[in-house]
Amino acid sequence: MPESKTTNQKRSRKSTSSKKHLQPASTQDSTTTVKKKQHMISEAAYFVAEHRGFTPGSELDDWLLAEAQINTEPFQHGG
Repeated sequence: MPESKTTNQKRSRKSTSSKKHLQPASTQDSTTTVKKKQHMISEAAYFVAEHRGFTPGSELDDWLLAEAQINTEPFQHGG
């Protein structure tokens, strides 16, 4: 006996909703890469600020300079 349309729709929705909580590996990898890059920029910004004597008021400039430095360097994905 064929299943009703409603049963098929419920089954379809159920299988779709259970997949929403899973992230593809590529998304997880890109999230990790973004976090690593942000950490690199943060460290570079610290050294930029240190080089100028940690004078207050230039934090955004420090970050933007560090970001530019990191973005122009080839990003090596390593462990």
